[in-house]
Amino acid sequence: MPVREVWLEIGFGAGEHLAEQAEHHPGIGFIGCEVFEDGIVRLLGEVARRGLGNVRLFTDDARLLLAAFAAALDRPCVHPVPRSLAEAAAP
Repeated sequence: MPVREVWLEIGFGAGEHLAEQAEHHPGIGFIGCEVFEDGIVRLLGEVARRGLGNVRLFTDDARLLLAAFAAALDRPCVHPVPRSLAEAAAP
């Protein structure tokens, strides 16, 4: 089914928010990026339970996906995010 927009959620945790959004916005395509297996499995269960056909998963480093998107965007805007609280607190 064609979608009118695509929304990206990076680090979806257990997927509750992504599944809820996908259920309430069936005309939107959702891409969820997550590397932790427990979260991936939980979201897949929600996708199956709710019959969501508008969710896709990317189960690798989101920077790889962002790099691919950046090549296709007219005005990419990617901000680096600290990988840890220690990096965030560093001067």
